[in-house]
Amino acid sequence: MTEQKTKYTGQRGRKALTPEQKAAKNKVTGRGAPLVAKSELPAAPKELSPSAAAEWSRVGEYLKITDRVAAVDLQSLAAYCSSYTLYCESIAELLVGGGALWGYSNKRPKPSVYAEIAVKHGRETIYFARKFGMTARCRHLDQRLTGRPATPQEIHDLKGTEKRRKPRGRVAKAIEKFPESATSRPDWMMLSVDASREWERLTGQLAALDLWTPLDVAAVTVGCASFALVLKCISKLKEESIAIEIADSVSVQNPLLAIRSRHLEICQEVWKDYGMTPYDRLNFSRLDSGDDDMNSGPHRLQLFPDDVA
Repeated sequence: MTEQKTKYTGQRGRKALTPEQKAAKNKVTGRGAPLVAKSELPAAPKELSPSAAAEWSRVGEYLKITDRVAAVDLQSLAAYCSSYTLYCESIAELLVGGGALWGYSNKRPKPSVYAEIAVKHGRETIYFARKFGMTARCRHLDQRLTGRPATPQEIHDLKGTEKRRKPRGRVAKAIEKFPESATSRPDWMMLSVDASREWERLTGQLAALDLWTPLDVAAVTVGCASFALVLKCISKLKEESIAIEIADSVSVQNPLLAIRSRHLEICQEVWKDYGMTPYDRLNFSRLDSGDDDMNSGPHRLQLFPDDVA
């Protein structure tokens, strides 16, 4: 007679900790509860430019309804709005303002100062956006996540257990519906063919993946505009040499190469936060999709934290 195997019920091993035990464990290991502050959007500093103040009002509305801003955040939110505005002003000069990409300084070729300003403030924009959970990968502010990840559905199927899935979290519900104006592209971008084309393509794909909200406008703007500048450099390099002679038998690289590389580095930060390469999708964990979603499976992009199984 064939011996019948006992079905694994998932009851073996360590007993699950109670919520009280988990709290005590976190306290002992120094992980205590995060600092909590009342959700409040402070008044914008009067020193901000009109564009920065407009961004403060636009994104501040959604930061408040998702409990992502408090009065104590005034400095960091002001830094974000200022950096984003400076990025837009500098990149717009290169894409639609007719500014030269490079020139000579002391008889040596140098990248445009606008390109350097855009690099610096593009990086700052992404950095501060992550601080407020304003990119898809950081939407759940994952620096506070602890414990083991949820068991994949495939493992539940093998064990014969059921996966307990909670409904979409508070953050997802809060920003599920929003007016089209809350996610409109910057006005200057409409004058750039390459940036506008990339905006239309990328926002459509992010919307299909449920990764497009008013919180994502700045990061996606940086990704689209910097990529448009990369394309402009590539186009210019068809007409220019990759090396420029500055003296007899002395050459230096074309500044277009430096601009291309530095803005690609910014693009890579956006790729990381939106799963825009196979590698980045493997390292992107979202927590809101069902098993029947188009994103389900080992490469599934997961977004909100409240739904940990």
